[in-house]
Amino acid sequence: MGTRLEIGLLYHRRDCFEKGRHFRWHEHPFWQIEFCRSGAVEVRVDDRTTILRAGDCYLIPPRQRHSFAYLEERNAYLSIKYELREGNLEPRVGRIRSDDTTMRFLNLLEGLVPNGEHAPGRKSAGLARVLEGLLLHLSEADTEPPAPKAQAFGELVSRVLRIIDDGKGRLRQVGELAEEIGVTQGHLRARFKKETGASLKEKVDAVCMERARLLLAYSDRSVSELAAELGFPDLFAFSRFFKARQGMSPRAFRKGYKS
Repeated sequence: MGTRLEIGLLYHRRDCFEKGRHFRWHEHPFWQIEFCRSGAVEVRVDDRTTILRAGDCYLIPPRQRHSFAYLEERNAYLSIKYELREGNLEPRVGRIRSDDTTMRFLNLLEGLVPNGEHAPGRKSAGLARVLEGLLLHLSEADTEPPAPKAQAFGELVSRVLRIIDDGKGRLRQVGELAEEIGVTQGHLRARFKKETGASLKEKVDAVCMERARLLLAYSDRSVSELAAELGFPDLFAFSRFFKARQGMSPRAFRKGYKS
């Protein structure tokens, strides 16, 4: 069977920053590929620091803490955030140096990604196909070793974390998770708390909020549609959940983000 890959685009940005600009430390539950189009971009991933030059790119996996700084007078970059939906590709991470093929893909991407920050639009299907081709090429390219992996958990906790991440932010009850795994709620709660230091409900709620903020900021779908996607029975339940944790309604958050 050949290598297969399908991605889901989330948003993309093409911009140019002057020397001294930076993005502070952050992480997110999706993949990111960062291209340096000109100038020099410092990428910090956990305790690793890398400088990207024109044509280089860096693949950042989900939940990997990272930051960016721009080092020359003018630094042009292209950033794409995406999800891996299905396929048998083992993604590569870290810096990938420019080569002729990578530059051809970059030129194609530059023709499909407008200046500024955008959610997927009418060209998103073509952009997704180009990015899939690029990722297949990069799986064969020369990369630096990835940053150290996060602390490993036991089999039970690792499994529930995978289920939560695979759910793409959909709100789950602890009882549902326990039933799916085949253990009691009390046992699952206790093991999760012991190994992670946080309650399982806090983890599920945090992932749901992370996904909700992302969808509100970068999706054009209605709040009611997003509530249904995230597993809430109605708009009222989602609004109450979101406001209790964010301090404002979903509509107010979206309005403030896009204003």
